[in-house]
Amino acid sequence: MNMKPCIDCGFCSKNSSCFINDDIKCLYEDIRSAENIIIASPVYFGGFPSPMKMIIDRCENLYFNGISLEKKVILLATCGRKREDMEKAMLLETEFFIKAVNGSLIPGITVRDTDSGIFNVNHDKIKEITDIIN
Repeated sequence: MNMKPCIDCGFCSKNSSCFINDDIKCLYEDIRSAENIIIASPVYFGGFPSPMKMIIDRCENLYFNGISLEKKVILLATCGRKREDMEKAMLLETEFFIKAVNGSLIPGITVRDTDSGIFNVNHDKIKEITDIIN
């Protein structure tokens, strides 16, 4: 998709659309109609990679223009390091995204130490998440 970053022009706070005319409009439609949103992302330097952060920033349009259908939002993250706080910035950014899309956070999963090549996935937690969204 061809998407450009937010330029914080304020257009969406006064209008029902974004000033930037690109492919994010298709994504807005998908987000508006979704019941569940799963954000699956690696952790880059404690936060989202640039393309994902760009999408989250552009969702300010949805915040100003409202979404009626409440969504469940789940964050699935992979982290190369073992540190327990590496995804802290992602969680904060996800909270802002949740406000924009009329969502509620379902506790997700962070798989750590992926740089070692050996990591464990909590299959019980995956089953729990699957049951919540179904």
